[in-house]
Amino acid sequence: MFLQWINITVAMDTMMYVIIGALSITFNTPWLNTTPSARFILMMIILWGATAIQVIGVRKIGRIAEWLFIIGIAIPVICIIIAFFVYLAQGHPLYMQINWQTVVPHHLNSSTLVAFVPFMLAFCGGEASAPHVKNLEHPRYYSRVMLGLALTAILFDLLGSMAIGMTVPKSEIQNSTGFVYIYGVLLNSIGLPGDVLNKIVGVMLACGIIGELGNWLAGPNQGMYEAAKEGYLPKLFAKATKHGVPLRLMVTQSLIVTITAVLITFSSGSNADFAFNVSLAATTAQYLMVYLIMLIAYIVLKHKHEDWHRAYYMNKNAKISIAISCLAFLITVVAFFVTFTPAVGTLAKMQGIYVTSLIGMCAISVIIPLILYHFKDHWQ
Repeated sequence: MFLQWINITVAMDTMMYVIIGALSITFNTPWLNTTPSARFILMMIILWGATAIQVIGVRKIGRIAEWLFIIGIAIPVICIIIAFFVYLAQGHPLYMQINWQTVVPHHLNSSTLVAFVPFMLAFCGGEASAPHVKNLEHPRYYSRVMLGLALTAILFDLLGSMAIGMTVPKSEIQNSTGFVYIYGVLLNSIGLPGDVLNKIVGVMLACGIIGELGNWLAGPNQGMYEAAKEGYLPKLFAKATKHGVPLRLMVTQSLIVTITAVLITFSSGSNADFAFNVSLAATTAQYLMVYLIMLIAYIVLKHKHEDWHRAYYMNKNAKISIAISCLAFLITVVAFFVTFTPAVGTLAKMQGIYVTSLIGMCAISVIIPLILYHFKDHWQ
């Protein structure tokens, strides 16, 4: 629970870097994205503004986040895919070719492996739907539902990536501002006023991610609130507002986000992509740590408590289930260490900071819950 909570904490930095990148293009103020002090001040306004608005209650925040997701993320993604097909139909030049040589990696070097980091993060969190399996009329269909969702997500991810990679030269793509910049280039190419429309998209995207940020502040803190009520955290965290909002936990989380924002933002200097890559890799690494623990727990449960009732069975044969879990564990271990590979384009002098930052954040994520667990009897 703590690892998921702290993982979301670091992920908020990533989200805010994207928001600032979008706004810097929207208002034609690149200094917002390249000046560390300006970037940090704007991050604090976004973060603490989202924290303050949580007092209205989790349900209201959830409804607002749903609308902002549709307006700021779903609609822009669908529109860029449509614009991409129009671009192809008009016969414009392609900057990336789709063939056997370009689709399948033929050399597993650091630059190839590190490209999987954002792709891995995109599919983290699917386990959050697992508790709902008990509500299904036929729980055995759960795996089919998840497979369908995964394939749909992969399809949209591929189309969105192709829309960017095939329409804009590689040298012009930036991680933190790429999506909004692509809109302008792509829409101009198909005869639409991209310079105007991409500013609208920038505001929409920023609003969509702010909505997700608010949702992430509300969701995981509810889990930590339940843990606090069970005595796994100091009693002061077991209190909530009249709307059921664990505000003390949220403020604590926002303080942690502030600390990580200081470390990442000011260590990256004017290199906005470096800050984005570090926070992205740290988020992925910490989430993979969650999966490693979950897989170990599953293997132990299948081995020692196979007779326990379960709403869903991956496979009736315990040995097959354990074998699949062991394979997943090995893949996750490899993926975890891949995240420590500096992103392509990272300056040599920054690579040490990149790796050290990730190791430090992962170590802290492991040490803090052990300390909390050590004192749980005292708090109870």
